[in-house]
Amino acid sequence: QRKARAGDGTNRPPLQVFDRVECDAHKLDARMVVMVPSPHGGSEPRKIHRLWVVAIIEVVSRAVLGYHLSLRRECSAEDVLRAIKRALTQWTPREIQFSGNAYADGAGLPSYRSTRYIGACWNEFSVDGALANICARVERPLNEVIGARVLKPQDPDSYSIRRSRDDRPFIESFF
Repeated sequence: QRKARAGDGTNRPPLQVFDRVECDAHKLDARMVVMVPSPHGGSEPRKIHRLWVVAIIEVVSRAVLGYHLSLRRECSAEDVLRAIKRALTQWTPREIQFSGNAYADGAGLPSYRSTRYIGACWNEFSVDGALANICARVERPLNEVIGARVLKPQDPDSYSIRRSRDDRPFIESFF
């Protein structure tokens, strides 16, 4: 019965490119140690409990616009803001030291493939309702700077339901 309330998407308006993006964080439970450079010289071990991947996907093209990797125990508004910033700035391939073929030929996010996607804003930012996504620290810049409306389950007129995979199918299937 709960899933039936989410609807099947048939009555939603058709979207143009950059009308809506979906954002979500996915955690990888792993225990690892990262060697962090010390200001006193050398490096110090830092235990990592989780790796969070925050991604933003454009709905029509299914392109990943930006992402952020967080080493925190819980995903925060800062992590979401960093993913948004990366979605609006030019992506460049990182220098990979463990492999000579980490990127496939022609690979890259849209902002790397064409400069016209640098700073391209969207109209709607669809999230699952987690506090890191909907707090004023995230919602205010989305509304005032980007001009995007946050689609969240907490809104009374929203079609979405918290933790429903039907509301943001593209980011959920990506993870």
